Amino acid sequence: MGKDEAIWDYFFRDLMYRVKPRDSWSLVWENRRSVGPQWGQYRQQAFGRFLCSFCSHSWASAHVLILFHMKLEKKRRRGTVKMNILRQKCYRCGAGIYEEPEFTEENISIILSNLLISILKLCYREYVYDEPQPTLVYGSSHGPHQPENCEACQLGICPWTQGGYRSPRKTSPAKAYPGHYKMESAQSVHITVPESPTDQSKDQPVGGSCIWKCCDFCCLLLCLLLLIIFILYTQEKKTWG
Repeated sequence: MGKDEAIWDYFFRDLMYRVKPRDSWSLVWENRRSVGPQWGQYRQQAFGRFLCSFCSHSWASAHVLILFHMKLEKKRRRGTVKMNILRQKCYRCGAGIYEEPEFTEENISIILSNLLISILKLCYREYVYDEPQPTLVYGSSHGPHQPENCEACQLGICPWTQGGYRSPRKTSPAKAYPGHYKMESAQSVHITVPESPTDQSKDQPVGGSCIWKCCDFCCLLLCLLLLIIFILYTQEKKTWG
């Protein structure tokens, strides 16, 4: 999970810096599922793929549970998100080893966008008009959910066992909302945030602004020249009069 952790951390830091540049946010990977009352909680059910480290069998599941706990220290302007991805065991070999899932970048984008909604609501008390979106399913999830092989089910916190299962989507990416962003590669992150009039003015072509400045300067010089000519003409007329 080392490589995946680096990708998640990079995208999360970049997202929070773009949305809340004055605050410093960090993503911490933790296996603990209980924190203090001052922490807000968000649960994400996602689609992920697994690979058994014992028999190399691979499978997919739309019931991967991710727990997020978040807290913002307003005076220090520091925020922390604790992330815990619940695992699954291979049903074929029965080795009993809990395996970590892998996620596509598209689903990482959706998950972090959903997390952002919770951060804005719980930590900043901001209104966000959209709701969290389900992750995308690629291919088949190979049959029904198996609670005996699901770590979240064994802990009694899986949405599937609690009756809170939400059907994942198989097409179309998540709707855009203030702060939603799209990831195209590990080196490219695009965020969509409503632009203010001042931001729009900054995006005007540089060449066009220079031309307008030159025109204004020329008009000013022309006015000064006409004023000088008028003054000289008036003085000369008085002299001859």
